[in-house]
Parts: sequence; C-alpha cells; structure tokens
Amino acid sequence: MYSTITDLINAAKPLCKGKILTQDSKEELLSWQKTGQKDYQYGFCLEAWNGLIGHRGDVPGYQCVLGYDQDRDLSIVVICNLSNDAKGRGPANEIASLILSSIRETANKND
Repeated sequence: MYSTITDLINAAKPLCKGKILTQDSKEELLSWQKTGQKDYQYGFCLEAWNGLIGHRGDVPGYQCVLGYDQDRDLSIVVICNLSNDAKGRGPANEIASLILSSIRETANKND
C-alpha cells in the first residue's frame, strides 16, 4: 500500500477526528493512555503530542509525520526519505516541529 501527500492530507482530519468510524471505534481510537512523557499520549495507533493528533512512523530509509491541529483546523504531513539520526530523532518530526512552530508564531503575532 502506498499514499501520496495529497492522500495523506485528505485523510488527516477525518482520521484524527475519528469521523470515518463508528462511535465505538472512535472511542477506542481516541482512548488516550498516558506514556510518562510530558505532553505525549498514545491512543490506538494514533498519538497526541505538541498539540497535534496523528501518527509518526518510520521504516529503514523513510520517516513520515501525519498530524492534525484541532485548534487551527490544520493538517500537516511530512514525508522524508531519510532515517532517524543516531540520537533517534526523525527528520520528518524535526521538519514538522519547525513548520508547526512557525505557524503558531505567525498566528500569535496576528492575534
């Protein structure tokens, strides 16, 4: 199975809000479990971190972030053909964090 950036952008909001699921499935998907990490919870194959709901994943040579910011009704998708660095940081995570920080700074200036 493969997805394009457009596929992922179109899927982010409905997936992360559970709109394409039955109510029972939505409750299971968004049943957040504490992880012991600040501002990080895990549901059923979804994560909540840094104000986003979504999924981050990697396989050797690739890393991806799909996130939805409910406060801004904004989807973020970053796909990289790079693996995590020696410290375990994913390049798509780092890029998504920079994009999100920039968007939030701009929004705060406009408020």
